[in-house]
Amino acid sequence: MPNDYYTMIFTGEKIDELLKRVDDGEIIIPSSTAGSTKKFKLTVDDTGTVSATEVTS
Repeated sequence: MPNDYYTMIFTGEKIDELLKRVDDGEIIIPSSTAGSTKKFKLTVDDTGTVSATEVTS
């Protein structure tokens, strides 16, 4: 059963940085392909169409 104690792998500053990027519309996720190191930036337009663009840098 979960309790109120947990640990974070990120500092508070890192969490703030990541949340700001989400607020700015930048969501980057790793590929779900086993063994892949690729990452993709997700975008959604006003019609709700989702697209993914590979992040190369």
